This record gives sequence, C-alpha cells and structure tokens, in this order.
Amino acid sequence: MYQLLKEQLAATIDALKVTVFNRGDAIQRLIMALYATIIEQIDSAVTLIDSGRAAGVQAILRSCLEAHVDLLNLASDPAYADQMQAHYHHQFKLVCKEAMKGTNPFLASIESDAPARYEEHTRELARLGGPLTIQTRFEMAGLNDLYYSIYNSLCCEAHNNLRSLMDRHFVNTGPRTHLCFRSQSSTTWRRSTSMPLLMASCLS
Repeated sequence: MYQLLKEQLAATIDALKVTVFNRGDAIQRLIMALYATIIEQIDSAVTLIDSGRAAGVQAILRSCLEAHVDLLNLASDPAYADQMQAHYHHQFKLVCKEAMKGTNPFLASIESDAPARYEEHTRELARLGGPLTIQTRFEMAGLNDLYYSIYNSLCCEAHNNLRSLMDRHFVNTGPRTHLCFRSQSSTTWRRSTSMPLLMASCLS
C-alpha cells in the first residue's frame, strides 16, 4: 500500500503541473492552494518516512487531513470560503488583543496599529459570523468517523498527549523500562495500510 501511495503521489505532482483552472476566480485559487498544500505535506511525510525520520509525520498528516476537509467543503459549497475567512479573522483578533497589552515582545512590531486591526477583525467577524469548530467541519465533509478515530489519534501525537509520549518513547522489556529515541520505525509506516490509505484518499 505504501508503494502505491508513492506512485500516486508522483503521478499527482506530474498532473498538477498541467492542471488548468481559472486563476481569476478566487474560489478556484483557494481550492488549488488547498490541494497543493495537501500534496506538499504528503510529499514531506513520505520523505521523512523514507529517510528513517518518521517522528513528526503524524503532526503533518493532521494538518493535511484538515486541509482535505476544507477542500471537500469548499468544493461542495463556495460559500464555505466565508468560514475560512472567519477563522482567519478570529485568530488574528486574538493576536491583536494580546499585542494591545504592550507586554509581549514577540508582538512589538504590530503593537502600534493593533487597535485598528482589532476593530477591523471584529467588524469582519460580525459580518461573517463565528468560525466553525473542527468537529463541525468534519461533519459537513461527511468524515465524522475520521474525526473520532484517526484524527483524534493524530491530534494526540501533535499535542504531545500523555498516551502518545509514553507509547513513543518508552518500551518495557521484562523488569526494565527503556527510553527510546527515534522509536517510530519507518518500516512500521511502510507496512501500515490505514495511514497510506488515508494519505492516498487525500490526494484523490
């Protein structure tokens, strides 16, 4: 299955080079940007697996799956772009709110115009409505089963969940417990069927 995924990835990259779309249409540009992101992220995941550095692949696939969900929703309803805009304004409103405190050195560059930006993001959110939760976005895409299974597992890895940390770095061998480094075997990924299948479906 993993080899089939690599072949599909190569074919998809070749096809992308000759894909024709309306560059003057904002929705089509956004769809293509999401698709290109998915291809890039799967290519990065495959590169890490092939190089024997599989740790971190789950975090990449989590982002890839979210892009896949957004792509499906946008393709079925162009108005979904408003939700993506709302998410953007919601996140940067929080950034501006923090910058307005004047205590965060990492936001000093936007401190002076943070109030104006904050008001702009507030107005846009009032017009667009609040952003949807990630669970709702999965439901809209018809991928509710993935949300409660594979996506949950990928989130645990990306957020350094206690379960994931222990499984990743400690192995019990009889009376002793060993700390492992780079324990996520690339061979395990190559023999897996579920994750390569997930990545292949995102490319389809």
